[in-house]
Amino acid sequence: DTLLRRCYTNMLAAFFGEPATGACEEGARGPRLQEAPRALGARDEGGGAWSNGGSQAEPAALGMYHPPAAFPAVPHHSWQDALLLQVKDLAKHKDSIYFKDSRCIAIYDAYPKATVHLLVLPRDTSLLSLDCATPMHLDLMQHMSQVADRIVAHLKAAQFRKLSFKVGYHAIPSMRLLHLHVISEDFHASERLKHKKHWNSFTTDFFVPSSQVLATLEREGRVVMPAAKYKALEEQGLECPLCHAKFPTIPSMKKHYKLCYDKVRQ
Repeated sequence: DTLLRRCYTNMLAAFFGEPATGACEEGARGPRLQEAPRALGARDEGGGAWSNGGSQAEPAALGMYHPPAAFPAVPHHSWQDALLLQVKDLAKHKDSIYFKDSRCIAIYDAYPKATVHLLVLPRDTSLLSLDCATPMHLDLMQHMSQVADRIVAHLKAAQFRKLSFKVGYHAIPSMRLLHLHVISEDFHASERLKHKKHWNSFTTDFFVPSSQVLATLEREGRVVMPAAKYKALEEQGLECPLCHAKFPTIPSMKKHYKLCYDKVRQ
């Protein structure tokens, strides 16, 4: 079995090319919690948040968006692995979980950059980043995207009718374990959005829509994010994504953006 597994791994590496870093190989040594593809409407053990009440999958009640007052502390030296730690110990982080099924979880972002900010994480802890994604992960990532879209539809109907949302990945993530952002676009409303990198990571092409990632993976068999291109986007000056006006500081940028956003959303 070990020999066959190594041969299969080498075959995939030869076909798809090596990942950008050794992170994928390191993650592959961790537990693989995803065992088999499942339809979105498949019944989750323990009663998941999705039910299959007929010929089509229908979402059960997801509840209100209500982040916890505090999050479990993460050792400073382990902050890049905070998402991995949550997936590996769901009981400890149960208050941080907005949704879960057998294939993924959605958690409240501990440092929300807008009124609503959730992260959809795979329960397969070997999928550390987009660099690690292969066609074998396509079904799982499609499921994650479907979950994100369902959450957006629910939150817009139940709580946040005046907000717009976006669903996507950071081209160069700061934390290990693939995470899909579900975020409202009222970036002016967050006290946690303090730096130029924060702003640019959500308002430029540094934020890659989930649909674009899935299309690339399906078409090309992998997702490559050129570091130089995306680091330049992260470091560029502050600009309003709605009218393209430029500003020197985050406070002035957010003050303008509130007016622009409210006008567009009227």
